[in-house]
Amino acid sequence: MAVADVAHWSPRRQLVRTGEHEWLMRDGADRIAIVRAVRMRGRVHFRAVTWAAESEGRHLLGYFPDLDSLAAIVWREWLIAHGRSTDLPPR
Repeated sequence: MAVADVAHWSPRRQLVRTGEHEWLMRDGADRIAIVRAVRMRGRVHFRAVTWAAESEGRHLLGYFPDLDSLAAIVWREWLIAHGRSTDLPPR
């Protein structure tokens, strides 16, 4: 990874759109979370669940008002759960 890439890295860049209202958050080849836009009380929020092939294996991570806060919190929780420093960019 080049220095310029690290300077512009953000958790939001780990989100890949997979549908009109759906994203997948990744860490390299690892799938982290499935994100869906949902309407609640007339406003769009974003729901994140852990990645699993089947819905029975997924766990709710939370509802967020925007993709930036979702990405930051989900990324941090992923790093902590895997014993990695929260100060490092992705591998």
